[in-house]
Amino acid sequence: MGFRERILARREAYRETFRVLTFEGASLRTRALARLFAFLVGDAEAFRVTISGVYAERVLADLRRYCNATRPTFDPHNERISAFREGRRDVWLRIAAFLQVTEDQVYSLAEADPKPQTEA
Repeated sequence: MGFRERILARREAYRETFRVLTFEGASLRTRALARLFAFLVGDAEAFRVTISGVYAERVLADLRRYCNATRPTFDPHNERISAFREGRRDVWLRIAAFLQVTEDQVYSLAEADPKPQTEA
């Protein structure tokens, strides 16, 4: 079973879980938790499917560089630049959380990246 087939099978399992949790007699709280579960699982799954394949490492290396994942975001002369860089970093942290990227993997992307990091 290939990667895409495993993802589709997992999606069906989640849909079944969602269907069971939202049956007619379920409490409002249970139905709300089921909707939250489906939302979070769906987003994480979408990230994993989108950023996979042959170019995944190159895309992640570029995002790592652009989002300041391995360098400080602080600028001692301008707090707006610091805030802007921190916003980029927040994007990286969200993507890394969905993809379950470890810190070691982030630094291996940094080592594999042939382009030098430039100031943003």
